[in-house]
Amino acid sequence: MVTKSHTLSNGSGNNRIVLVGVAAPEPYTPGASVKYNGTTMIAGPSATQSENNSYAQIFYLLDAALPAAGGSYSVTVTFSSSSFAGDGAFDVAEFQRTCSKSARS
Repeated sequence: MVTKSHTLSNGSGNNRIVLVGVAAPEPYTPGASVKYNGTTMIAGPSATQSENNSYAQIFYLLDAALPAAGGSYSVTVTFSSSSFAGDGAFDVAEFQRTCSKSARS
């Protein structure tokens, strides 16, 4: 489990999304979980590369699930369990005004 602090720049109502990108080599396998300020993030696309036994995955939360106010919040990544030591990394990005109008057909 790895935790770091993220500064949420914008308050609610700005159509925000927070993305967390996770990458890890062997012995970790897909199955990481991510929490933002204690809220479990939604697992998005993932990719596994068998040649070098690594994987990457994106997790996200939309505006309504994020804290209402900007500020410093914890991001915790729990990598899949393994009996071997390994390295894993993640990064956090915040975007705003990402879906201000709905598409109509």
